[in-house]
Amino acid sequence: MIVVSGVPGSGKTCFARLLSKELNMDYLSITSLVQEKRSTLSSGFDERRGSLIVNDEALLNELRRLPLDRLVVESISPSLLEGLPVQVVVITRCPVRDLFFRLERRGYPPQKILENLEAELLDVPLIEALNSFGEDLVVEVDTSVVDKSLNLVRSVLDGKVRPPVFLPRDKDAEFSIFEEILKILRK
Repeated sequence: MIVVSGVPGSGKTCFARLLSKELNMDYLSITSLVQEKRSTLSSGFDERRGSLIVNDEALLNELRRLPLDRLVVESISPSLLEGLPVQVVVITRCPVRDLFFRLERRGYPPQKILENLEAELLDVPLIEALNSFGEDLVVEVDTSVVDKSLNLVRSVLDGKVRPPVFLPRDKDAEFSIFEEILKILRK
């Protein structure tokens, strides 16, 4: 199983679908699966976040019934998949400014945009993946350069590149852009 994770708007759905086609594997969205089987895979609704609460144990049991070696699984939270056989965990990234505009176009309210930008800047999906799977399985990709990112994942799977693979980041520039975005959202 290949896991693709990242904050909303980072390109994880598009990348996971492209990767599954590239590798001739099946694509599975954890969010869609939980929504489809909410009576068994959800333990309630989080009003503040406006989303279903995943029943972790039920989800793992459901996934264990699937041919995991043939799946590219997209999940906002890689830790949900801890304990399953994983080949690689791909963390999708994109420039903070792009992420802001994507979330704004989706109609996210300012508070939800801020929450997701903070998660991106603070590396929440990356840290969660490292804590759940260890650095030997984690690869970051920049979804603004899709072909290069697909080739990187293929090289990891072929054993030509060894994880971890982390993207170079300019945190000062990212936080500067974040400050600009804060000003826009406060208007």
